[in-house]
Amino acid sequence: MNYALAMGGMQVTEKPIAKQPFSAETAPVEIAAKARRLPQWTLVDDSPGPLPASPVTTKRPEETVTLVPYGAAKLRITAFPVLP
Repeated sequence: MNYALAMGGMQVTEKPIAKQPFSAETAPVEIAAKARRLPQWTLVDDSPGPLPASPVTTKRPEETVTLVPYGAAKLRITAFPVLP
């Protein structure tokens, strides 16, 4: 959950719409994005805490994360902090 996204270089994958499109496994679109963990962004009452002001910095290694549409996600996040 606690990731900051690197802007640019995102890869969109479209898939056929399944009978049940509202699950992470059958989501009709995915975005692979470069990101870094942001340890200071924590949970509040089992939900993402306030969005850190961007740009943010972190020394964590770069990873590739897969984003799915809001309705198909278990943890729903509408905005991410971004890296410089």
